[in-house]
Amino acid sequence: AVFLVQPVGNVAAMFEAALGTDGLALLQEFAPPDNGYTYRCFFLGGAVQCGVRVRAQSFNACVRSVPCEPWVVPADIGADIVALSARVCSDCGSVELLYCNGEPLYFDFNLLSTLPHGLPHWSANGAANLYTELAAHVLARV
Repeated sequence: AVFLVQPVGNVAAMFEAALGTDGLALLQEFAPPDNGYTYRCFFLGGAVQCGVRVRAQSFNACVRSVPCEPWVVPADIGADIVALSARVCSDCGSVELLYCNGEPLYFDFNLLSTLPHGLPHWSANGAANLYTELAAHVLARV
């Protein structure tokens, strides 16, 4: 069942615009973040690479479109993300989440995700440059 809680503008036109070329649309329920932040955790080679958070100013806040800051990924979140990446056989990408009612809510899984803009020095595992680390990982597999 799909519930539209707060219709805004022309709902039919918005739905039509959301349809992809294959006639499918992704519908997500809005969940307000507990503290106003959304988080993105980047992973590479079965480990957490880095984490960032952004102040969610809209439903479609993105690490590339708004200022972000470093976020130390909690161990339980890191373990979840590594397990998710292994489950889908992905060795690099990112997962977005927020906390709603104190619980993590994962809402986006990106394969080969774009790293945080202008922040190549943030790394959970001590790498000097996230882009260099990603390039070395890819080159080691060709």
